Amino acid sequence: KTIVHNNIPRYDLIQRGADIIAPDIYYIDGKKSTDQQNYAAYAYGYGAALKSAKGRKPIMMILGAFGHEQKVDHLMTSFISICCGARGLMWYAWDERNGTGLVAVPEAQQYLAEVIADVKKIIPALLNPKRRTFVEPVFYTETVAEGESQKEIKKDSGRKLYGIVCGDEEKGTVIMVNPTPHAVPNPPVKEALGKRIKSVYEGDDLKEPMRPFSVRAFRWKAGAGNKKSAQGR
Repeated sequence: KTIVHNNIPRYDLIQRGADIIAPDIYYIDGKKSTDQQNYAAYAYGYGAALKSAKGRKPIMMILGAFGHEQKVDHLMTSFISICCGARGLMWYAWDERNGTGLVAVPEAQQYLAEVIADVKKIIPALLNPKRRTFVEPVFYTETVAEGESQKEIKKDSGRKLYGIVCGDEEKGTVIMVNPTPHAVPNPPVKEALGKRIKSVYEGDDLKEPMRPFSVRAFRWKAGAGNKKSAQGR
């Protein structure tokens, strides 16, 4: 039995009768987009369900497809859910049968189809039984005046980068999502893998920043030097 619910305080109750818990998170009001605080609601909802189930039951995230989302909205919510550890995704394709909803917006349907295609590419990696997630704080720099000069101050944005490692020490895949308006200068790949590894990001090395509101995935294989396959969104 799968129980879908959007009332987080009730997760402790519903998990008793569920084989699968499916948090249904509402995060976009139809006016705001690329709002990371809203995107982070998916991580919060997943974490609440995981805590209620004490890690004993799989969690499938219900993602909105109301017709007003942009492609970045689907990309962020899908990959935050994946990087938190969700075992399944389901899109609620809202249809009021009065000319509104996803069915009435071909462009929105195309956005969703493109993101689903991206998700399908990483399914083989996600089926690896050895998986672990990680979360890293996202910092940014701010230039401030100091007398007649200026200096840069590093600040904690209060926002997070989410990632998942699928594989072992021999080979595997790392997937990361940066759902913030800040570039991440040094994506935490070495920290995520727990060992020194040289990897290629879109033709560059680890110093290549991770763009705001973007997803990156790459595969590694032991002894492959720095010739790793990589892709970014």
